[in-house]
Amino acid sequence: MLLPCLMMMQTRKPSTTTSVPSYGRTVSFKDRLFLLGDFNARVGLDAQTWPRFLGEHSVGNENSNGSLLLQTCYEHELAITNTYFQQANKYKTTWQHPRSKHWHMIDHVITRWRHPKDVHSTRAMRATGMWSHHRLVRSLVALELPPPRLTTTIFLANFSDHSKFYDISDRFDTFDSTCGF
Repeated sequence: MLLPCLMMMQTRKPSTTTSVPSYGRTVSFKDRLFLLGDFNARVGLDAQTWPRFLGEHSVGNENSNGSLLLQTCYEHELAITNTYFQQANKYKTTWQHPRSKHWHMIDHVITRWRHPKDVHSTRAMRATGMWSHHRLVRSLVALELPPPRLTTTIFLANFSDHSKFYDISDRFDTFDSTCGF
């Protein structure tokens, strides 16, 4: 019996990294960019080849989706934050292969490599209480937001158009007579 994920692995499926370049072009370089998702990409341990884009704390071997993801990160100056933090493998790996029972890191949090200090920690959460063959990935991010800009709106009244005003002077005359003034 083949599990659904194994059947998908046997057929050639489109990679999610093909949509990453469109996000890289539409988001301004001034803005912070975070890409979160199941990329099905094992990026391997070769931090010397990809020094800015891959940290020294990765797991496992690189696959074809991992090569494509690393190439995309290189082209768009992105960094895979899961590989930057030293922690036990049980906090780095996000998916267990159904047959071999080996754990792999295929879910990633990706940001621009210019802003590495924004991400303080990225780790997989064990025993999330939901059914999934993936572990959830949690990333602790500290963003420095600019102070809100105060805008002043000035409303100028146009009193030159008198047709919008009503003459209510006669209404006060009847008011005075009923009150006994």
